[in-house]
Amino acid sequence: MSISKKFEDWFTAGQIVAEVLRVTKKLKPGVYLLRICEELEKMIIKKGAKPAFPVNISINEIAAHYAGLPGDKMKIPEIGLVKLDVGAHVNGAIADAAITIGVGGLPPKIQSLLKATESVLIEAISVIKDGIRVNEISNIVWKKAHEFGFGVLVDLGGHSIERWKLHAGIFIPNKPVKGKGVKLHKGQILAIEPFLVATSRDGSTIPVWEKTHIFAINEKKKSRDTFLKVIYRKFNYLPFAARWIVKNQKEYNKLLQRFSMYSKQGLIHFYPPLIEARGAWVAQFEHTVLVKENSAEILTTVN
Repeated sequence: MSISKKFEDWFTAGQIVAEVLRVTKKLKPGVYLLRICEELEKMIIKKGAKPAFPVNISINEIAAHYAGLPGDKMKIPEIGLVKLDVGAHVNGAIADAAITIGVGGLPPKIQSLLKATESVLIEAISVIKDGIRVNEISNIVWKKAHEFGFGVLVDLGGHSIERWKLHAGIFIPNKPVKGKGVKLHKGQILAIEPFLVATSRDGSTIPVWEKTHIFAINEKKKSRDTFLKVIYRKFNYLPFAARWIVKNQKEYNKLLQRFSMYSKQGLIHFYPPLIEARGAWVAQFEHTVLVKENSAEILTTVN
């Protein structure tokens, strides 16, 4: 079987994500985040795929996992950084990509942050090939970010992807850790996603648990719960949004209470909004790539 045939679903999902992100290059201040999330998710479905996770729109110091609560009134700001993280799957084959868009009259430093983050992503992808170790990628991200004068979020980073598994076990941090790290191999699917912060010092995030509106069933813990079985039939083990199953704040509060109980039992994963601990603005760019013999092929760019 040829590579193109073997990974046909991945290529299709990647193209859909790229096309969806391409139409979001211009965002207007004052538009509700919830409206954008829902429109992009509908676009994914219209193009023949399904959302691999809720569309994330994270503003300024919010680093990740903001996907709109039921009835959410948050809007695109007059000035700010808007991170759009979009995922689609075709028969469980997942593509995951993100861009950061500047809105309004951004200061020169923030404009530089945008350019630096995208450049770091391309640099990191350029070294990926069969046999490379995770720490080599992490080292490129950290080194290049600091050469541009910016720190990274040390607790976030890229990850391996498998069919029906958005985070498939391999973590690619934005800063190298002790040891060489896992060796990567031809045929693996990776999401490479540097997070840079608008300061020269590295940063980290803090979760806002009470505002969690993205969840996923824990595949390692089986349950006979009828409600969870219904959710599994809809979303498998992929992350889903509270607003996909409830429609207002009252229903959300009940759902959060129920999921808190499931979480204590190890049945549900929470993906809370993540805020940069010092309030520094964050930029993110991401591509899904296929590891090849001597390079990596980007799947989430328009051919």
